[in-house]
Amino acid sequence: MQYDYARVCLYEIGLEESHFSVAFERIDVFRNCLDSIKSLYATNRPMVTILPQLINLPSHTFSQSNHSIFVAMRLISVRCEGWSGQIVEQELGLKEIFDNTVGDIDQTLKQASEHDPPIQIPSFFTRLPLMCKELKK
Repeated sequence: MQYDYARVCLYEIGLEESHFSVAFERIDVFRNCLDSIKSLYATNRPMVTILPQLINLPSHTFSQSNHSIFVAMRLISVRCEGWSGQIVEQELGLKEIFDNTVGDIDQTLKQASEHDPPIQIPSFFTRLPLMCKELKK
């Protein structure tokens, strides 16, 4: 997980146009960044489906996940010959990531409420699905 996040940060440099003399070099960095984000998401997603892991998720893991999604959103808006936001959506499926995250968290929260006795969830986690829905817009 840390390796993938380090790669996301490294490839984030590709968002700055002045670091590259030709577009194809920059596009290669974009594709590598997308691959790193996909890998990080695949590692992180199971954590939100298991209640004890969701509640005890280290803040740095949560921050890294959020930062990676932010980088993906920035990749959508990059203007570069041979690159478009559609590539990000096709490769990463950002809308699907938001939908899956909302569904996973909703399901986990439902399990917590149905537990006997109900498990007390910090209010932050109950607000996550709404935040994801807002970001998706």
